[in-house]
Amino acid sequence: MDALLCLMMWIAGWTTVLGAASTRRQTVELKTRLGKVCGYTETVLGKTVDTYWGLPYAKPPVGTLRFQRPESYGRWSGVWDATEMPNACPQVIDHSLNSFEGVTMWNPNTNISEDCLYLNIWTPTRRQQPTSPTPGRLRAVMVWIFGGGFYGGTSTLDWYDGRIMAAEGDVVVVSMQYRVGVMGFLYLGVSGAPGNVGLVDQQLAMQWIFNNIRDYGGDNRRITLFGESAGAASVSFHLLSPLSKETFHRAIMQSATALSPWALDTRQSAKAKSLEIASMVGCRADDDDEQVLLCMRRASVDEMTSKMWSVVDESVLQTPLAPIVDGYFLRRHPVDLVADAGFKPVPILLGVNHDEGAYFLPFSLPKLYNLSRNSIDTEEKYLRGVRRLMGNDDRLIGEIVAYEYKYPYHYTRRLSYMDIMDDIMGDYNFICPTLNFARAYAESGQPVYVYQFDHVSSRSPWPRWMGALHGYEIDTVFGQPLNDSLNYTMPEKELSQRVVQLWTNFGKTSNPTKREDGGSMVMHWPQYSPESRKYVVLNTTSPAIVLDGLRDRKCSFWRELIPKLRKWDGCHNNPGCQVACASTSTHGVHPLTVTVVTLLSAAFCQTFSSLSS
Repeated sequence: MDALLCLMMWIAGWTTVLGAASTRRQTVELKTRLGKVCGYTETVLGKTVDTYWGLPYAKPPVGTLRFQRPESYGRWSGVWDATEMPNACPQVIDHSLNSFEGVTMWNPNTNISEDCLYLNIWTPTRRQQPTSPTPGRLRAVMVWIFGGGFYGGTSTLDWYDGRIMAAEGDVVVVSMQYRVGVMGFLYLGVSGAPGNVGLVDQQLAMQWIFNNIRDYGGDNRRITLFGESAGAASVSFHLLSPLSKETFHRAIMQSATALSPWALDTRQSAKAKSLEIASMVGCRADDDDEQVLLCMRRASVDEMTSKMWSVVDESVLQTPLAPIVDGYFLRRHPVDLVADAGFKPVPILLGVNHDEGAYFLPFSLPKLYNLSRNSIDTEEKYLRGVRRLMGNDDRLIGEIVAYEYKYPYHYTRRLSYMDIMDDIMGDYNFICPTLNFARAYAESGQPVYVYQFDHVSSRSPWPRWMGALHGYEIDTVFGQPLNDSLNYTMPEKELSQRVVQLWTNFGKTSNPTKREDGGSMVMHWPQYSPESRKYVVLNTTSPAIVLDGLRDRKCSFWRELIPKLRKWDGCHNNPGCQVACASTSTHGVHPLTVTVVTLLSAAFCQTFSSLSS
């Protein structure tokens, strides 16, 4: 495409339907240090925003670059057409639950191709000539990393559209595509398939943003990463990786961190699963690793991605392929890095939704769970469900978890079995890993802000009794309720406007309630500390409710007791570990733990035995 074509598109223009949030689009040409780019400009919420879709940050990862770490794209000639959404990276289209809308809404909305390493930029229009490289007033930059369990997702979903956040928050918003699933996390133990290339894709995109965002009006001294679920885990991986530390300055994690049990695999497990996939697509796993790699480079992308799910075991919330400690991007285990404060010392904002676990129950417990009603309604179903959720853990661990959650230390209103299952699933996989990360950061003296999102969207396709689900704060964060054509309620619009301001204030000033002009929002959000552990509740009923000690007892249970029980239980059942077991019983595990194990085992053994017979 040349400059004349961009000019013709400018003259012709075209319209877009975004209700009252947006008006007529016109193309705009921008001169950057990498070359000319043609995007489009439109009015959003009364402000002008420029959009650039599909800017290349890496060479297409095809041929010998398949499974390899990405290579920088560099400059381009002519004018780059940035008016069309980029391809999504290869993944399986999800038709679970009979193609239920709450599932399919997360599927890619563009073509799928290996040629997918592009990023997108939304920036408030600067008062200057379109082709001028002069940055003018530079704005804080918000860099979004999408979630999807490291096996799916795309930056182009409607909910991730950054134009409303750019307009309402007066920031530059950026998102990127990165490789997922077998294309992003295949690990064969050789240089051609080193694992973690999806995370390195993100890191290269971050380096591109740091080097080039000034051309788009962004301040590369104020870059904030934010992401949800696997995107939030990715953000925390970048906090732990020496490769990423120079490219950003603040971090927001929504509903996960690198401490989430599903966010990391071992090298041994990753290689075994990678070889199993190779075998299923006709590549001999008993060949040497280099020969397997050569075969995999020729294999069908569709076949590889479709076979990927065959390597998942019976455990709940297992990803087919996930990040590993590769010695390059990630040098040590996240648990050890966090314990030693081996993270980038920056302000962080992080939090969870009230009902994180409920979203996954229909997938994890299909025989026990019915979307039309709360169907986990008996103790038998509850106990079966707990055993299923605990996956590979010994039966004893499941018994202890079932007991701990059924008979809480303090009275709780969450008495239904479905609510308890939601708590178990959510605490273990999302809430406690997030709060443990916050705790470690706060102990190191860094500014930490914690939230709990407690609003059930009027536009959620899921039953309202399921609550504030995993992922269903994203539309609020991106300002989608401010789009009048989507028919959100007025309280939801007010909540979204407030949350956009909180997130972008943090990106500008490191404080969610402090504005760039030095003023403050009319709400109180205290820092989270090891002593007070204060957090805010975000919903439509109050600007911000400040509470303390979110899930303290349950997270202590998962953080302190369960690892010791796993160590004790694994040793107890291993004949070759008798000496260590005796030592662990007296030193590694508190005597009270042994008592609890004995009592709970006696109390639940008969019940579980009857269920398994």
